[in-house]
This record gives sequence, structure tokens and C-alpha cells, in this order.
Amino acid sequence: MSVHDDVAVTLARGVSAGTWQGTPFHDEERSVDTFVRRGDAWRCVHTVIVPAARAHAGG
Repeated sequence: MSVHDDVAVTLARGVSAGTWQGTPFHDEERSVDTFVRRGDAWRCVHTVIVPAARAHAGG
């Protein structure tokens, strides 16, 4: 997490898994959340979720 005055940014990697319309899925994702402090509370104001880059062999 990076905090700059009243703004904080978090980076995460996670997995979403389940079944959608009868088709199973398993996706690795990265997310970025941006929070703004308003008084004593932090509020998430923006979230981005993207597929995680897949490692590949070779160069």
C-alpha cells in the first residue's frame, strides 16, 4: 500500500473461480484500488481488475 496524504493505492493479486452459466472458470487477476480519506474514514473511489500476466518459458 502507498499512502500520500489523503490518497492511498493498493495493489493485489488474486484468483477468481467458480461457474458461470454452467462453465467453470479459474482466473488469476491483479487489482488496483484507490482510496480517499474523508475526515476519519477511507472510501474506495476506484477499482481496476485485469488478468494477471502469464509467465512463459523462453526469452
